[in-house]
Amino acid sequence: MELKLQLHFRALTALVLMACLSVWCNDVAAAETGPPSLAVIGFELVDDHPDPARAELLRPRLAAIKKQLEQGLHDRALYRIVETTSAQDLIDVQLAQNQFLYRCNDCLKAVGQRLGTRLVAVGWVQRVSELILNVNISVQDSQTGVEVLSKSVDLRGNTDETWARGVNFMLRDWAERRARNPRYGS
Repeated sequence: MELKLQLHFRALTALVLMACLSVWCNDVAAAETGPPSLAVIGFELVDDHPDPARAELLRPRLAAIKKQLEQGLHDRALYRIVETTSAQDLIDVQLAQNQFLYRCNDCLKAVGQRLGTRLVAVGWVQRVSELILNVNISVQDSQTGVEVLSKSVDLRGNTDETWARGVNFMLRDWAERRARNPRYGS
C-alpha cells in the first residue's frame, strides 16, 4: 500500500512539474513573439536651401515627430521602443564625425549594440522648398547593417499639421503592412 501511495505521489508530482513547465514555456514563447525592440535615434534636417534661422525653427518639429513616431509605433504594438538616452554621447560623437546618421550604417550598428537592440531607426526630413518636404524613415539591423525597412512620404505645406499628418500616414501604412506580413519591418 505504501509503495502504491509513493508511486501515485511521484506521478502527481511529475504532472504538476509538467504543467508548470508548460506554463513557463508558453510565457517564454509569448515574450519571444511580442513586438521587436526598436531604438529611434531621431530625425535630421536635410535642407536643399539651407537657412540657419529656419533650421532652428524646424528643430522643435523634428523632436515632435520623433515623439509622435515612437508613441505611434508603441500604441500600435509594432515595436517595443528602447530609450536612447544612455547612448546619447555615442550618437553625438557619430554626428560630429558624420554629416548625417541616416547615411552612416556603422554608426547605427554601434548605437544598437550600446542599447542592446537589434533594430535602430533614423529619420530625416528633406526640405526641397518651403512648401515641398519629404519625411523619411530607415530601420536598420544593427548587427548586420542591413536596412530592413524604408518609408517615405511627401508633404505639401510646411506646418506642424502637415508634418504630423505625414507621420500618421506612415504609421497607418506601417500597421496595415505588418498586419498582412508579421515580419514587415523586423
